[in-house]
Amino acid sequence: MKKIILTAIIVLFSQMASAQTTKQPEVIAKHDESTGIVTFYLNEKEIARRVSAGAIVGKIPDGPVKVISDKRKDVFVYEYKNNKALMDSLKIYDPQGNLPKGLKLVDGKLTGIYRRIESNDGSFADVRYEKGLDAGSTIFSPAGVKIAEFSFDDNRKTLLGKYFYANGKLKTEIKSKTSGTGERLYEKNFDENGKLLTEK
Repeated sequence: MKKIILTAIIVLFSQMASAQTTKQPEVIAKHDESTGIVTFYLNEKEIARRVSAGAIVGKIPDGPVKVISDKRKDVFVYEYKNNKALMDSLKIYDPQGNLPKGLKLVDGKLTGIYRRIESNDGSFADVRYEKGLDAGSTIFSPAGVKIAEFSFDDNRKTLLGKYFYANGKLKTEIKSKTSGTGERLYEKNFDENGKLLTEK
């Protein structure tokens, strides 16, 4: 009887150890920012693809997905469920696996300002995150002059964009839907003195 109990205990601990060491399959997504195409790989085999902002073709296992960009050094990690990314699950890590300067986790949600390189010319963006979600951004030229800023309105249903002249005056203001085709709701253009030129 003692031998049976001992054997059962050994088997149980063996199963627990096996469960702890079993790794969840790692899904890697490679983002080509010049084309907008995101290709998903599992064990180096392509399993799905997303073209620009279109639907995903293929099946992505539920769980974390590492998104690696051809431009950024930092790694973005999203939790996927039912073939969709849970947007507020985003985490950003530097090549050493740390949260970049300016970011922190509050109740497990990404919070703070992330400085992102926008293009090869050296322009950059300060992207604001609140409760895991992108809350808007400010775009700067390589010299640090503000070019544009973006924010969300109406419970994230619309995106408000503002573009600026070199002197800081408002050049263009747009408002568009954040879903579907990104339909533009209005556009206003101003001269460098702030006079309204066109509105549509």
